This record gives sequence, structure tokens and C-alpha cells, in this order.
Amino acid sequence: MRILVLSDRYPPYYEGAYELNCQQVTDGLRARGHSLTVLTTTFGLKHKRVDEHIHRVLRFHNFGYRNKLHRRIQHARLFFQSRANYRLVQRLAEQSQPDVVFVWHMLATTILPILAVQDMGLPTVHRVGSHWLNHLRREYVDDPIRFKRGYRSALIGFRQFDELRLDTAIFVAQALKDSYQHAGFDLAQAVVIPTGIPAEWIAAQPPHRSPDGALRLLTVGRVEAQKGPDVVVQAVERLVRANYHVRLDMIGPGQPEYVAAVKQLITARGLDTHVRLVGFLPRQELLQRYADYDALLFPTLRWEGLPTTIIEAMANGLAVIASDIGGPKDIIRHDQNGLLVPSGDPAALADAVERLAVTPGRIAEIGAAAIRTIREGFTFERMLDQYETYLKAHCSTRENQR
Repeated sequence: MRILVLSDRYPPYYEGAYELNCQQVTDGLRARGHSLTVLTTTFGLKHKRVDEHIHRVLRFHNFGYRNKLHRRIQHARLFFQSRANYRLVQRLAEQSQPDVVFVWHMLATTILPILAVQDMGLPTVHRVGSHWLNHLRREYVDDPIRFKRGYRSALIGFRQFDELRLDTAIFVAQALKDSYQHAGFDLAQAVVIPTGIPAEWIAAQPPHRSPDGALRLLTVGRVEAQKGPDVVVQAVERLVRANYHVRLDMIGPGQPEYVAAVKQLITARGLDTHVRLVGFLPRQELLQRYADYDALLFPTLRWEGLPTTIIEAMANGLAVIASDIGGPKDIIRHDQNGLLVPSGDPAALADAVERLAVTPGRIAEIGAAAIRTIREGFTFERMLDQYETYLKAHCSTRENQR
């Protein structure tokens, strides 16, 4: 197959798991003999750059606005950037002649690059791992104010959001697919293929407990309000007040202002010796550090897809305690291979940690069950087999006739 991959970010310049997963899948398909061309943005660079099959040429749009005037200026830029990206996508598609286009996350470019390949009649498969298109649909289609809908349509070249076709798509979780279906998307041929990790990343057994008996807790992800860092801090405070020996590391980047606010909250609660903001860690370093912890806390306040963080932690034998919304429910069986708690409830989160702590061996039992879950159903090799089959099934007629 000749595959054109669209993604608004691509390693080594990345912020989260979807970019890393995109690179893994691209490399995996290339290793199987397929020809892949990656078209991405200049994110992380000052200028356009082409490295073999990776074209970092699309304009990246930053949606952070300082004030109303800056917002209007940025919107004008978005209009011209979107049109330029449309032309760049069509030009590269004409050159590479793909049998199928594989779209990942394109929020930073709007949907115009996707419409570019649709307008060319190219078979297009979406890999949907978050709610980004759901959120855009609410803005472009469901906003009750007609003027706002028209204004947003103008920003993407006076195109309509409903022109976007999502009938051929791969969703990472059933809960995510259900939410898109409920929002009104036509998912006639969409399937669910859970994210997987390489088999060699799966631990043989759960980590050993700390010699001093401390509960070693971990969060991984962007430090932002929707991820619930304040919920975690409040939960740790409850555990400390109940005389539990607790240490929490919060790993992940964040906007400086919000990270400073979380630091202030930690200090105000008297938790400076219990909670540490680690900041961003490269994936390989993070994978090596999972064995230093007992449990991963994932207290998201918003619906998630199937967070790779949860899969990685379970593969390393950690007991995962996650909000009972969205994708986590697809992988966690409550009180068997992890725990589910109400979203935004620090008391429930603290109680779940305490349940693990008071029962000797319970953390190891759940960790061992988590490892089995990943080994049996969430490996990269299994996922790539399914991706390859699905992409092949939706290739152009020319490729299928070879």
C-alpha cells in the first residue's frame, strides 16, 4: 500500500501519546513493506523541513489568544493558513499518489487539509483517539447562534463541517465511538481497535513495594484543569491526614501559570514533602520509571479515548485508579484489574487508594491482573495487524486490484 499519513504533530516534536503512537504505527507499517509518506506541521521548528518520507510543511496554528484583538488577528492568520495547507496537501497527494489517506489528529490545522483529500476522491481512514472532532462539531454545527457558525465556517474557507466524512474510522475505544455516534456522526463502517503497546514493554510481574512501606503514587499527562490535578492533591491530603505514608509524582508538561497554581495549592495544603511536580519526561525514561510506583491515578474530569498512559501503567503492573468515564471503562474491570471512581471526587479517589493500602498483597494482585489484560488484548502487534487489514480494505480500487 501507498499510504499518506496526516498528523498535526509528529515526533521528535510532540506533546503527548497520539503523536508517539502515530510514529510507531508508521514505522510498523513501513517495516511490513508499505510505502508511507507523513505530512505534518512545522511544530517544533522555525522553518519547513523535509526528511526522507516526513514532510514538515503544514502551517501550525496556536489557538492561545491573549486578548480580543489578538484573537481576531490570529483568526485572520488561520484563514490564510488553512487555505495554504489545503493546497500543500493536494500537491503532496498528487505527487505521492496514495492508495489511502490515514488521518490522525489535525486540530492545529483545522479540517481543511482533510477536506483537501476528500475533494480529490481519495479513500480516507480516520484514527480517532480523542473528542477533538466532537468538540469542533459542537462549535461548527450545534452552536445556536447562526452568526458564530457562519464566522467559523469562513475561517475554513467557507466550507461546512458536515462535509467531513467519518464513515471509515478506527476508534480506540467503544465508549469513544458511542459518543461520536450520539453526536450525530455517520459511522457506517467505523470499527473499534484498542491501542496497543509492544509486547517487550510488558513486565513479567508487578513492581516490588517500597522498603519503607510508602504508597508510591503517580499521575502522567498534561498538568491542566481537565486532568484533575487539584482532585489528586486533595486526595493525597486526605491520605496524609489519615496517617498514610504517601508520595506522589506528577509527570507531565503544563502551562507555566497553571503549573504555578498547582504548586501553590500543594504548598497551601502542606504537602511539599509528599507531592512533587516532575515535569515532562521522554517516553523511554517514563517507561523505565513505572517500576518505581505502586499505583497510577487518572482522575480526568473529561471523557477520554483510551489513554496510552493507562495501558503502559497496567503493562508494568501498577494498580490503576481512573475516573469511570469514557475509555478507561473499556479496559478496567473494577476491583479486578484496576479501580474506577466517580470523576471529580477526591474523597472517592482517596478511599480507593486506602482500599489498596489496607489489604496486604492487593496492589500486587491487581497489578498481575493488569499485566494479563494487556498481554491478552492490548499489544501493538495485534493492533497493527488490525490496522493493516482495515486500511487494505479501504484502499483505492487500483491498490486492491494489484
